[in-house]
Amino acid sequence: MRTILVPIFTALGAATLCVFVWYFAFSGGKTFGGVAPSMLSAEVPYVGAPLTKSYAHKEFRFSLAIPEGFSAGELPTDGAGGKAVVLQNPQGEGIQIYIVPAEADTKVLTAEDIRREIPDMKVEAEEPVTIGPEYTGVAFLSDNEAFGGASREVWFYFRGNLYQISTYQRLDTLLKAMFATWKFF
Repeated sequence: MRTILVPIFTALGAATLCVFVWYFAFSGGKTFGGVAPSMLSAEVPYVGAPLTKSYAHKEFRFSLAIPEGFSAGELPTDGAGGKAVVLQNPQGEGIQIYIVPAEADTKVLTAEDIRREIPDMKVEAEEPVTIGPEYTGVAFLSDNEAFGGASREVWFYFRGNLYQISTYQRLDTLLKAMFATWKFF
């Protein structure tokens, strides 16, 4: 399993960096709501628009509801063959979905799997997440530097891919609401 998660986690860090570079390249170097990304407060909870807009990813065959005003962007990742999907509002509040092919046909991913394969990664307050009748993943709090050192993560396998969903910990309610509408087709 280590050969599966370590390259993927390394690619996740690279993808996150690409997302921030991509945002600044296409936003003319503007900051998120006048605040540099690293300065966004991890303590201020998300209070935003209801989930009235739909997003669908045709290649990976999933859909979910997002708030009105959110945009979607996709980035290819470094040689891992995956993609990073960014769903965010003009202030940079949103989530990143990193999808990469899994090296094994696995249907269960646990916090212990992540701790064993990536011992330096903080995995706290973990909760199992059921994806359909056969797949189980994990939601947890972490210290992802790309999200100010306080992140909410949801990781799971589905149809031969590893999904790593990440956001600022303060956007936990947004992530839960959006993830509750997630459907594979």
